[in-house]
Amino acid sequence: MEVVDSNKHQISPINSSEEKEWKGGFSKIGSMRGPFAWLVPEYLRQGLGFTLIYAAYMFFYFNRKNYAFWLNEMITLGRNKEDISIFGSVMEFSYGFGKLIAGPLVDSKPPYVVLVVTLGIASLCNLLMFQSDSLLINYALWSINGLVQSAAWPALAAIFLNWFKLSPYRGTWYSILSTNQNFGSALCPILLTPLVKDYGWRIAVTGPGISGMVMTVVLFMFLQEFPSEHYVDGSCDKSIKKTQGNKSSWVTVLSDMVTNPYLLGLGIGYSFLSLIRVGISGKYILVVRLCC
Repeated sequence: MEVVDSNKHQISPINSSEEKEWKGGFSKIGSMRGPFAWLVPEYLRQGLGFTLIYAAYMFFYFNRKNYAFWLNEMITLGRNKEDISIFGSVMEFSYGFGKLIAGPLVDSKPPYVVLVVTLGIASLCNLLMFQSDSLLINYALWSINGLVQSAAWPALAAIFLNWFKLSPYRGTWYSILSTNQNFGSALCPILLTPLVKDYGWRIAVTGPGISGMVMTVVLFMFLQEFPSEHYVDGSCDKSIKKTQGNKSSWVTVLSDMVTNPYLLGLGIGYSFLSLIRVGISGKYILVVRLCC
């Protein structure tokens, strides 16, 4: 078997021992794939990969945007409004803080692992919510949920770019991919409202948690980080290993981020947009209840 060395534009052989390494869970470039991904025909893998990451982020949304429903029901049950209102903020604070380390994390770890693990943890946090009567434990669980969810989109974007790096329609596909946020937000009230009505407010946390766990298993089994176990968009493994070896450390990347006035300006400006967007779309039910 031969591959093209993108640096030298020459043909370089891959010997049999190297080829065996590519067929395991880890490839020579550090990429990963599910144990059953090899069962999917090559011509279907790009479509399946796109479908999996699209659906995965919708499940992240189910496990994040569900709070408006159980918060509303807890207020109806007469719980302390001041204590309940804290839930609406701890998620956003932890989610925002996690964004500072999410990018460097995805750059240094396989996005496949990050996406699978974070969805599993987010789903588990929802399943454990309110199993204890301690508010501090529930605050901690909801904060952890926000923290791990902050790495979801960077991991998803990294996998997307692996599959569509050379596509002339990458912008079109990325726009389609970003609609998973809209569909996730739209489906959450459609699915949870009748469930809460029939089974009580706790289903608003256990339902997304169970469905998220199922999706985690599907991702683990079938998601593939790169288009092929032999190629990465036509680039030889040696060139990618060289690129990965030149990556900066977390400390360097974070230092560059917080000391760059342009990035800080963009971050501060977008924070006000997020304040308006989240306040209107996510907390309107809670705000109406607290004001009444």
